[in-house]
Amino acid sequence: MECVGKRQLGFCIFLTFKCKVCNITRTVRTEPPGQEADALNVNASAVSGMIATGGGYSQLNEIFAALNMPCIFRDTWNTYHDQVSEAIHATAWELITEAAKEEAALAKEVGEVDKEGCPLITVVADGSWAKRSYKTKYDSLSGVVKNSDSTPEHKCAKNWTDTSSSMEQDIIVDGFMQSMK
Repeated sequence: MECVGKRQLGFCIFLTFKCKVCNITRTVRTEPPGQEADALNVNASAVSGMIATGGGYSQLNEIFAALNMPCIFRDTWNTYHDQVSEAIHATAWELITEAAKEEAALAKEVGEVDKEGCPLITVVADGSWAKRSYKTKYDSLSGVVKNSDSTPEHKCAKNWTDTSSSMEQDIIVDGFMQSMK
């Protein structure tokens, strides 16, 4: 068989082979079909890895340039970044909700409630930023981002114009204001 076609979907490659004798064609891919349902596919895994290490598209592109390999296109990155980010958010929210219910139950169990029976829970909070800027360099790709004002039409994490240290305080206040909800 000889390779007669190649199609690329991000880092997943589809190769089409044709038999020189009987002309039957077969397509194989560098990732098993259905992989998306079982685990992260190669594209989502690359994006997830970059998010986990504090990198972004530019860093991924640099890595692949150093390897002399083609990188995924920015639009592909954006598609998978949205999917991975939504999964991270959903999982985090699920875990936060479970932890809040458990803390409320524990507070009630030991009688730490107000006069209306609402659990009183001690909360310790701290914001973080991988690199403070102090108004000179804003190049950190990881940290806590106050993003309660996002709309479905435009997801933008850049919605803070004050210092990163004041963002931490505002996040804590905003969290308490929304804690009952």
